[in-house]
Amino acid sequence: MNKIKKKIFTNLAIILLVVGMAIFVRQNLFIITDVFIQIEKADAQATVNLINENWKGITTYTDKQKKALVINLSPEYAAVGLESMRSICVILVYVMSGSWILIILSNIIQLYRKNRSNNKIKRMENTGVIHE
Repeated sequence: MNKIKKKIFTNLAIILLVVGMAIFVRQNLFIITDVFIQIEKADAQATVNLINENWKGITTYTDKQKKALVINLSPEYAAVGLESMRSICVILVYVMSGSWILIILSNIIQLYRKNRSNNKIKRMENTGVIHE
């Protein structure tokens, strides 16, 4: 196996490593952010429960303000910011990995073309078309 083919296979192995890294980063990002999302939702749920249990005892806010507070603290909406940040981070990881893969693929294409032209020149030398 000549040097160019070894470089091509090395670049293909690097592409596999980049894909594996992207998957690894994505999985760990989901694991880490899931904990924070659960904490945020539990905090919102506890606050809503506290407001509902002490509805009559809270005198500094009107009933309309308390209802608005309970709606805004809904656990379904509690971690929207974290979930959107997580999605943006995943997109950035995929974009970065994709750009690395495109750079490596362009390198592979250059190596393949170089190998093909070298083989063509060797064939021409062997057939006598090119004289040294």
